[in-house]
Order: sequence, then C-alpha cells, then structure tokens
Amino acid sequence: MNNPGIPNLLALLSPREAELLSGFCHRRHYRDGEVVHERGDPDLEMGLVIKGGVKLMRLNQSGEVAFALTVLEGQNYGDSVALDSLVRTHRAIAVGETEIDFLSAEAFRRILENEPKIVEALYRVAAHRLVAAVDLVDDMRMLKIEARLAKRLLALLMQSGQAGQITCLQEELAQFLGVSAVTIAKGLRILEANGLIETGYRRILVPDPVGVQRWLEAQD
Repeated sequence: MNNPGIPNLLALLSPREAELLSGFCHRRHYRDGEVVHERGDPDLEMGLVIKGGVKLMRLNQSGEVAFALTVLEGQNYGDSVALDSLVRTHRAIAVGETEIDFLSAEAFRRILENEPKIVEALYRVAAHRLVAAVDLVDDMRMLKIEARLAKRLLALLMQSGQAGQITCLQEELAQFLGVSAVTIAKGLRILEANGLIETGYRRILVPDPVGVQRWLEAQD
C-alpha cells in the first residue's frame, strides 16, 4: 500500500539544501524485490528513497504479512532508528529498481545541530506522519470498513497519476487496513453497489472521485 499522504522531503528543501543533505548520505542500489533490510537488523541509519520505492512489512507469527506500507520517492523512513539507536522494526523490500540514500546516526546528529532548514523539513514530514497515524486510528474506531476503504482509495487515486483508476491487490488493501481479504471484498461490494467504484483484475475504477468524497462526508 502506498503512502501518498506523506510529503516529499526533497520538495521541502531548496536545491542547495537537498545537495547538502545528499553530501551527508551514502547511496545504495537495489533490484526489484531485493531485501533492503530485515526486521531486527541493527543498522542505525535513516533511509531516503531517491528512486523506486521501499515496501515496509511486518509479519505475524505464521509468517503472513500483517501490515505493509510503501515509502515513495522523496520520502524518508527510519528516523527513530538513527536517532534512538533502535533495531529495524520492519522487513524492507525494494519496489522496482531502487536507489536509497542512507544517513548514519552520527551524520543525522550533525544535521540536527547545524542545519535548521533540513531539520524544519524533517519536522514537517514527521508532523504529517503523526496526523496520518491519528486519522488511521480514528477511522478504525469510528468508520465502517466501506468508508475506511473509500478514504484509502481516494488517497491512492491522488498519488496514482492515472485518471480514475488504481492498480492494486485486495490483499494489499487488507494488509494496510489491518483486516481480512474477506472483509475488503465485502467493503468493495458495498462501494460497487452504491455506484462509487468498479472492480476489475488488479485494478479499481473510481469514475467520480467527487461523488465518493460527498458519500464519505455523509458517512463521517
């Protein structure tokens, strides 16, 4: 599941600031599907996706994916790992041909001490993450699955760049929303019965996003 609500860190920086940040990092390249790191790895670095994407996954006790989130180009992850010397909490897999700039804990602290504009951009990204996390928890408590699903589909549609169409798997939606594939299928049927979406193989059509938004406002 993509993470479209989080700002692009590099877009918040001037070209000089982005170049300065890059100078603190070391870049690594990964093939599609290659493991970037495993849960529990002690590499104390923040990652900034330059090209491609990184799918962060947590597995349950039976080895099935319980949660998945894709970090997009220009987005960073692992701040707390670098700042607080924590081990990795997720397995990370490259999505497509991927390039990542890694910032060590030592370099991170130098930036915090000396580069206020970069710190401001990092803070703004972190603030957006917090709002998104609170919204997700609120939705779990207050909204039916079809409304939660509609919100996620609209967010994905904004990020997809394809007019009225989202390419995704029902399993990915289930992983992100923390429900079963059966529950996702039920939610999709309700949205389709209301004329809000059309489902197909590996894709979902949203012919009238404004109509979906109006329907959502009536549910919330």
